[in-house]
Parts: sequence; C-alpha cells; structure tokens
Amino acid sequence: MPSHPTEFASLVRLVRSYFVRDVVELRSTQFHPRLEVVALNGRLVLNGLSVNYSFGSLHRVFEAAFERLKLGDEKIETALVLGMGAGSVVELLSRLPRPPRAITAVEIDPVVVEIAKKHFHIDRQPGLEIVTADALEYVATAQATFDLAVVDLFIDAEIPPAFQTAEFLRAVRDRLNPGGLLVYNRMAHNEAARARAADFERLLAVSLGGAMSMRVEDNLVLVHRRPRPDSGPHD
Repeated sequence: MPSHPTEFASLVRLVRSYFVRDVVELRSTQFHPRLEVVALNGRLVLNGLSVNYSFGSLHRVFEAAFERLKLGDEKIETALVLGMGAGSVVELLSRLPRPPRAITAVEIDPVVVEIAKKHFHIDRQPGLEIVTADALEYVATAQATFDLAVVDLFIDAEIPPAFQTAEFLRAVRDRLNPGGLLVYNRMAHNEAARARAADFERLLAVSLGGAMSMRVEDNLVLVHRRPRPDSGPHD
C-alpha cells in the first residue's frame, strides 16, 4: 500500500485507467499544438495531436526494433537519443542486459522535459543527461561520440525537413564511434508515408554507404552501422 496520499491517488488513477481514459495533463507549446498525458491501461502515456510520443505504440515499436537488432548483445557504453519525449527509448535502453553507462537525451521542448520529469520521473534514470536543445544544432556542435544514436524527431506525425537531409545524417554518423549504430524511426502508416520512407531509406543508404530497414507495426526503422577501420564500407 502506498504510504503517501499522492502515491495512493496515482495508484487509483492507474487502476481506473483500465476502464476509463483519463487525461492527467493537457498542454500546448510553440512546438506541439497538443500534448496530453493520459492514464491508459495501467500506465501513463504522452500523446501529441494525432500520435503517441512515449510509452504507447511508439514504445512497442522501439521495444520490438531493439529486440530484433539484438541490442542486448551489443557493447553500448554511451547512447544518444535525439527526441527524448517522455523517455520511452531511455527506459528501454536502461532495461538492456548491459545498459549504457551514459545516455544523452536531446529534447527541444522544455515543456516536454518538464512533463517527462513530473509524470514519468525520467530524471531518476541513472547516467542520464538531458539536453534541452535543437537536435540539429546539437549534432553540428557536439564533440562527444556514442556507440548508439537513436533518432525519433517528430512534430506530431511529421519529421521536420531539416532532419531528412544528407547533411543531418552525416552529422549524426560523425557522432558515432566506429562500429556504432544509427537507428532512425519513421512512420509508414499509409501509402504516402511508405513512399516517403522508401525515398528516405535510399537517401540514407547513399549518404552513409549502406542501410537496412525493419517494418515494425506502422513504422519503418532504418539502421546504419558506422564501419570500423578494418572493415568494408557496408559492415
């Protein structure tokens, strides 16, 4: 039994969420016309206007993608998450058999960071550094390198054009250590989105020298491994 009234109220809300959709907090920001924290099926999720940002369908997409990539077998000491949201990817990485010792999560919207701390307690994750910044500027100026970079940069259902260029992809690639993985999430929920995702897959492959793709639910997850010095360009 929770010892604090607030904890008890939260428990009651989560139990009710199996029967009633409960909006816990509703916000609007310069980046997101609608942000809602919802208690649903026993847990809190963060939604945008028409999509899930964290801990709902997006969580399932990355959970399945990481399993298929066998990330648990990778040696990932440091990870970069571009587009933190409420922290789905951060939580999944922290649950790996060998979790990264350090995770840098970049999120442009300070309100999202506030929500992630208030409702999802993201700041309790060990080894996490939250950077409130534009991901484009971060990868262009950062000096640190990582074993894994996860790109999940959406404004509702759309990825801003700046994150769909060869220049951005190469900038992210340059933040990877040799042998490091780039994992890029795109929506592919209808014919138009699938066509755009296919075009982007070709751009990624040409820009970085190789890519693989995985269809996960209504998303396309693209993966590139930065070659090691002793390997070929498509390792």
